[in-house]
Amino acid sequence: MNRFHLAILLSPVVFSAFAIAASCSANSDDDPLKPGTGRYYQPKDGGDPDAEAVIPEGGSFDVQRPDIEMPKEITTVSQAVQVLLTSYDLEVKEAEFGKTHGNGPPIKAYAGDLIQDVKNSRGRLRGLIAAKDVTPTRTGMTDRMKFESQASISHLSNIFPAMFNSVFVNRRIDAANALLRAIDSQLAPVMEEDDDFKKELTTVRAELERRLERAETVRAGQAAGTADGMFPTPEDPIPPQAPQAPQRPQEPSAPEEEPPAADAGP
Repeated sequence: MNRFHLAILLSPVVFSAFAIAASCSANSDDDPLKPGTGRYYQPKDGGDPDAEAVIPEGGSFDVQRPDIEMPKEITTVSQAVQVLLTSYDLEVKEAEFGKTHGNGPPIKAYAGDLIQDVKNSRGRLRGLIAAKDVTPTRTGMTDRMKFESQASISHLSNIFPAMFNSVFVNRRIDAANALLRAIDSQLAPVMEEDDDFKKELTTVRAELERRLERAETVRAGQAAGTADGMFPTPEDPIPPQAPQAPQRPQEPSAPEEEPPAADAGP
């Protein structure tokens, strides 16, 4: 390779070196560096590091912009009722799975009660939807609920049988808490605009809280090693009876003597 070709190859490198040197010379050694970066302050960094920061009205600066409200995912009644219907359908499906594969009569009884309770709630909601002539509409939230439910069933299908009851009940608790959060943040602002749907949502929430309390009781019973917490203590328990003194065996009575036979006459 001759000198001419070598000069052509080195010229971009030399030009880049001069450009870097020129950019660095724009800042003097007396200019402050940004902490932890090794760079000089630039206009895009806010100018002079000693300048006062602009604090918005309110006394604090939050880059998350709390004044900007995040858009709601549920915006119509038709979307809100579909969330409830989807939650009911999935809960019945998972409860039926738990009733089939649960270990022991207590957990099977709990799943059976759950199925009946949810079916009653679903039937009442469907009646209201028909009366109001509302067409339920699916959303991304309902799709996520279906995915989570299927993932839960798949997980339950692949764990040790001894772990089934606890994982099943934990899933019921997590699903109930998630639906409660959705009701408060997404469904209530929409359904409360109609008096009938507002009343129904109040009933739905109360029923959901009772089911959550029941599931937590079952979990506590499992942890304590009792009958899965299925049977609550009655309000007026039967008082224990005082132990009775053992009865002494009765001695057999002596046989009665027969009277002597009368003498026969001559």
